[in-house]
Amino acid sequence: MKINIILILTCITLLNQGCYHEDKINTNPNGYSLFEFPQGNATWDEELERIYNDYGVKIIYRNITNQILNRAWTQANDINGDTLTKEHVEQSLNFIVKHIFGVISPKITKGVLPPYIFITRNTYTDESKSSIFPLLIMNSSLGIDFWIKCMEWDIEYVNPQENNSPTSVHLSFPTTRLDSLKCQTGMICKILQQAINKGVIETPEFFSEKYFDYKTKLKREGENYYLNRGFPGDFIYETLSYRYFNSQYMEFMMMSDINSINEAKNFLLYLCFCLRYANDSPELEEYAPKETYPMLHSYRKKVQEYMLEKYDLDLDAIASGKIPNN
Repeated sequence: MKINIILILTCITLLNQGCYHEDKINTNPNGYSLFEFPQGNATWDEELERIYNDYGVKIIYRNITNQILNRAWTQANDINGDTLTKEHVEQSLNFIVKHIFGVISPKITKGVLPPYIFITRNTYTDESKSSIFPLLIMNSSLGIDFWIKCMEWDIEYVNPQENNSPTSVHLSFPTTRLDSLKCQTGMICKILQQAINKGVIETPEFFSEKYFDYKTKLKREGENYYLNRGFPGDFIYETLSYRYFNSQYMEFMMMSDINSINEAKNFLLYLCFCLRYANDSPELEEYAPKETYPMLHSYRKKVQEYMLEKYDLDLDAIASGKIPNN
């Protein structure tokens, strides 16, 4: 009898603890929206309402606080960010409407997107307090019911190497074709990553171990060099230290750890690879010459054909700027 009472009390205690944590993360207990939507009556607000009707996601650009940015399923993320100012609203939202939802169909995003996508400025994480350089957030899905998309930064941080003097980070909104392509690629890669994780997009059979070696260690040269093995390389599109921003922002880099790759990850990297470099891009030939790395280019073509045929997504048209027409 005593044992039963102890068990009952233990269950009640655990239940109360569970309710406590649920209260911490449940910011919307009555099911109402956290934001009025649409948030205005401008032309872009009409477009955002259309996106909501077609894709089921609300694009939010006003009244975003740090408290809201740090709502998470587990521990707080220590995220800092700013709401768009009036002079940044139009260009930022037009970019999202045109370069993201102007090229991705609802077929790919069904069951993939969160209730909200926050469009912010100056977004970074306070994990950088223990580091010299801030960790800039580009495309994040850490939130409880939202993603974050940030396209520009104008912030200051303390640099221990310079007697704790404030150092500025200035990264402007993308205006060139290349910068727009990079910004576009990052968010679309995030969407495709979630689509693969949720099974909306299937990893094709030609990425199985029958065709790729996911076990043998990679080398810095020779037949086990990552490009010779058909791996496009590492690609960072979620968060990135400002220290490496100029050299690694939306750029493919050498892959050295075979343990970091599997079938689904390899497929995703190929998708990003096809989005980042158009077929006729001089950057692609400079990074991985076709004659030198035939396997890589062969699988690029297979991926492009697979996505166009099965999901009606023309990766090269997006990368070359033909979709949207700009």
